[in-house]
Amino acid sequence: TWSPGGDETQWIIYRNGEWADQWADSSYTFGGLSGNMQYTIGVRALCGNGDTSRVSTVSLTTDCGLMSSEVLPWTYSFDTLEYTGTYHSLDIPCWASADIYTGWSNSFPAIVRSISHGGNGAATANGKSLALQATATAHPIAALPRFETQLNTLTVSFWARYGSGVAACDSVLVVGVLTDDTAASSFVPIDTVEFAAGSSQTPWQYFEVAIETDLEGRIAFRYSSTAQNGYIDDITVSQRQACDRPQSVVVDGAGDDNVSLTVVDPTSLGHYGVSCISGSD
Repeated sequence: TWSPGGDETQWIIYRNGEWADQWADSSYTFGGLSGNMQYTIGVRALCGNGDTSRVSTVSLTTDCGLMSSEVLPWTYSFDTLEYTGTYHSLDIPCWASADIYTGWSNSFPAIVRSISHGGNGAATANGKSLALQATATAHPIAALPRFETQLNTLTVSFWARYGSGVAACDSVLVVGVLTDDTAASSFVPIDTVEFAAGSSQTPWQYFEVAIETDLEGRIAFRYSSTAQNGYIDDITVSQRQACDRPQSVVVDGAGDDNVSLTVVDPTSLGHYGVSCISGSD
């Protein structure tokens, strides 16, 4: 609502700087907004003879709710969180967690400071990421905000790495759907990803999982390694393409003017478009 600045009876309404409506009442209701999103609303008076006033604006953040398809692709980097200390509980607005494990005087899932994915899989000293650790009986779950888009039309991609010094099979990260925020037993697995083995901390690895389910709920991560922490960063939720991208592209041989590749084709279509970018790009 707003108070007229004079005797005008019509106003122009803006959302995030774009024209939304022309209105003849001093109150207006927006629909179709996304949960936990910041919006700037503007109101400009129509003064007659084509003249208008300057715009008055107000900023607001919506409550948690379904994330609109307008936000896709939705990306999240934990570096923007203003946390201090090494570990912080997972209290990001609109996220959820289940099967919480308390150890090392910290609760998992957690936000960890000084471990973060950087360019080309490097670690950045002052960044943050999602940290997970499990016990034999507690497998912590971190769940993303809810999306209004059907989950079976979405793909989640992310970077992840394992702590240190164990074989790849000792670390299991499961991507799935949490159908009930309050019940870890409602977690339904979609796909399992495994980290590469390493004698010290493993490098950051990129994973992409298609959410192939008709269930409703939250895209979620469940961790079951009791040996070391697992870390997740730079999460993206996007619309699935008509076919999944080829995986495991391997250079078989490279000459001075040619290169040969092999690829794992998850679609079995057998047809590809290949591009080559020279230089540092």
